[in-house]
Amino acid sequence: MKGLSLPINLIVILAIAVLILVVVSAWVVGVLTSNQLSLNDNDAWQKGCGIAKARGCVTSDFAPASAVAGLYISGYDPLGNDPRDSTTRATTCSQTTITTSGCTDDTVNNACTRAVQGTGNEECRRLCCGF
Repeated sequence: MKGLSLPINLIVILAIAVLILVVVSAWVVGVLTSNQLSLNDNDAWQKGCGIAKARGCVTSDFAPASAVAGLYISGYDPLGNDPRDSTTRATTCSQTTITTSGCTDDTVNNACTRAVQGTGNEECRRLCCGF
């Protein structure tokens, strides 16, 4: 009987190791692919509104896309025209050379316009913050 216990123990250990490998692989693939996907308009609006509320719903967060002060939403690029990642976005988008070819479409104000048909920065602020 002792001779049979070694192969069964080995099989159980191998099964556990394979299960752990599959779980870790699925987690790594999920993390990698989730960073590559862009947020849709509604998710971006919810995320941006939540950030704006946490920051006190200041007027500058809802600035028009052409302004430097607008609240940018990491992972939101509805036009697919901004290849920069969130680490360089802060410096690149804070420059005065903001154009429609980058950094202007990923603001909370734009998400508001696209998701809930907000018509301006004050209306978007009211829709998000309630005032």
